[in-house]
Amino acid sequence: MSHLRIRPAAYRRTILVALLMSLMMWPGPARAQTVPTCPRGSGIITPTGLGSLVMREGDGLDGVALGATAASVERAWGQPSECVSQPRGYAYQYVLSDDGGQTGLIIAVVLYQDRVEQILAMLWPHSGGRGPALRTSRGVSIMDPSGDVRRVYGTPTIQSQNAMGYEAEGVAFLISRNVVGGILVFPPGTVPPGWRP
Repeated sequence: MSHLRIRPAAYRRTILVALLMSLMMWPGPARAQTVPTCPRGSGIITPTGLGSLVMREGDGLDGVALGATAASVERAWGQPSECVSQPRGYAYQYVLSDDGGQTGLIIAVVLYQDRVEQILAMLWPHSGGRGPALRTSRGVSIMDPSGDVRRVYGTPTIQSQNAMGYEAEGVAFLISRNVVGGILVFPPGTVPPGWRP
């Protein structure tokens, strides 16, 4: 798969960390978990391999549910392209692409104590297009206007400058230039660890 236009590892890692941190910065003392030996693979997931392009609020994304183990993630989606240390746990990084890597979405599976705590899908910076049409079960897609989030989900229960979250549903939206740039699913009835207002 050398024809894919995936950025060098250091660049991808920097982007992933920056985007994750913009939404989820742990405000307390550093609690970084040691990243296990990273099982590196291509990290490429195709819509066909994924099955469903629906992020289920408070539940997960096809084949990977919140609470699943790292081994379950690898069985469902293969080995990630990167493992990145987070202030709370670590993240597996995948790329969801339907056109050989010309466009795509970054899928970050955030693990804490070997369990999936959150799943974040976000537009791949400089990807050249929208990528696969990933959406929530209530129909909000990446690249939809931010007004669609409020129309479908109502007033956010948690909000920051660039994000709107809905605790009861277990979903949050990263907003960039008034469009949905990312979708985060987390356990319903909770605030995502590290959410900062």
